[in-house]
Amino acid sequence: MGAGQNLFNTLQTEAGWLVLVGILIVGIYFAIKRKFTEMWATVAVLVIAVGFVFDTEGVKTIFLNLFKSIFR
Repeated sequence: MGAGQNLFNTLQTEAGWLVLVGILIVGIYFAIKRKFTEMWATVAVLVIAVGFVFDTEGVKTIFLNLFKSIFR
């Protein structure tokens, strides 16, 4: 593997932990402030973010198929 691939793998691993810690912090914040209605919208955005971070190949495939279906 090249240096770029090694850097990508390292950043992807670190980003995964950062996303999970961020989700935990946001959850604690909403629980303390008791803003449960805002929490559900944030949960939806965070689920999408987790998909982008942990399944990069799947997201790449989805966007590629979407691009092909639009521009063919």
